[in-house]
Amino acid sequence: MRDTLVSRQEEKWTLAIRLGGSGSSWLAVRSRREALRIWTSLTAVGRFADGIELRSFNVEL
Repeated sequence: MRDTLVSRQEEKWTLAIRLGGSGSSWLAVRSRREALRIWTSLTAVGRFADGIELRSFNVEL
């Protein structure tokens, strides 16, 4: 995984990853139940990131 981005959409937060270089597209993190995984707070995204041992991510407001 090359880059990780957390962005805010209205009142919710999403997480996306980019596997290649800067020209690669972002891939949204998904779940079995949802087409797009959504968190209600940035703290919740941080807990998820800790759980999957994600070292760092960028936040886009």
